[in-house]
Amino acid sequence: DFTADSGVAFFVDGNASGVSRLYRTDGTVANTVKLVSAQSITSLVVETNTTTGTRLFFAEGTTATPATSHGELLAMSATAATPTLIADFGAGTAVASITEAANALFVVVQNANDTFSLWTSDGSNAAPVLVGNLGSTAPSQVLADDDGSGRVFMQVGAEVLIASAAGTTVLGVFAAIGSMLVSGGTLYFGANADT
Repeated sequence: DFTADSGVAFFVDGNASGVSRLYRTDGTVANTVKLVSAQSITSLVVETNTTTGTRLFFAEGTTATPATSHGELLAMSATAATPTLIADFGAGTAVASITEAANALFVVVQNANDTFSLWTSDGSNAAPVLVGNLGSTAPSQVLADDDGSGRVFMQVGAEVLIASAAGTTVLGVFAAIGSMLVSGGTLYFGANADT
């Protein structure tokens, strides 16, 4: 994972011992520093809002054992020494993805019962809000709408969904779904409609 904003980059380095390390850099050796070590660190996303400014959000897994690991959503500013825990989704969970759309975050969580749920966060330190349960199929192709509406499109098995903080809507069910692309507030994708 790698992301950058305002001249500062964040990246994750995993090692052979199974530990992930999050680094911050301005592009110089002297200012490349390790921030956090954890069992897993994924889904680096930069988000800006009027309450907390620009911060890095990321997912952390606490242990190597899926049944006891806690999927966590954390945030930190470019100058912070330690992250802020925004949400701990509980034992046996994992954060599958984080997507930023119009200063809102959409977080897909794999639950302890192997189902998936969609959560939204306003980018503040307030706890994320459950948007809805997505069933037992992992969402793929989670794409932010680029029209500023704070929506995401996603594929969940044979379904194409649109989601906002208010909930999810199935746009269609297809036998096969190809690559999806969002441009100008419109979702484009190829699909075989024979279901």
